Amino acid sequence: MRTKFLVLALTFIFLSCHKHEEEHSENQARHIRMAEIEEEIYLPTTMWDKVTGAGFEKSVQQAASFNFTNIEVILEEKTKGVLTEPLIRIEFPNAGGEIDLSRYTQGTKGTFRVKFIYEGLELNQDLQIFYVSKAKKRRIENEIYGSGCKEYFDIKDYILKVNSKEGIEVNVTRDRHVSVLAGHFVFTHKKDKQTFLSQVTFTDSKRKDLLCEESRPKKPKERS
Repeated sequence: MRTKFLVLALTFIFLSCHKHEEEHSENQARHIRMAEIEEEIYLPTTMWDKVTGAGFEKSVQQAASFNFTNIEVILEEKTKGVLTEPLIRIEFPNAGGEIDLSRYTQGTKGTFRVKFIYEGLELNQDLQIFYVSKAKKRRIENEIYGSGCKEYFDIKDYILKVNSKEGIEVNVTRDRHVSVLAGHFVFTHKKDKQTFLSQVTFTDSKRKDLLCEESRPKKPKERS
């Protein structure tokens, strides 16, 4: 059975008149506000069935009624020098956005942590968190890294557990971090009878060979 994908067209609205990333230091952290971009991401409709509690057609209709909200990601070194800065805070406007890991990591060995700041994590009201993998499976020293293409997982319990402590620990040796993180982290929650959504996509422009090709619905053939 072919996996169906629902396109989520996201317009990321920057919080000022600039159309470039804004950076500044805050509490010794490199603080980045991501610029306005337009992007389409393709998510499995079976995942939306769980989010909306509806079938494919209703999921398509309801996806357009979400309230997009902001999200932040914190990257923090565990091994000195593994990141371009010891502490990096990336702030996304409504609907989230994309992090190119190659821009923030350096060196060939070491560990860093990833944490999310999202309103729904504190409220925990009808909170759902999914990971849609874009990482090919590969073997490193008898262990499998990468969750595979066209796969998604409910990771709410895991994120709540690690996010309340130090975050997700990932190691850059042989680019393990790319295989662990590459994909879409989708967050939804309800507040005042409204559904809110945001997402963070991790990718790596220098290791595209480790990434799955984007699954895009086939356009119907035009009749002659």
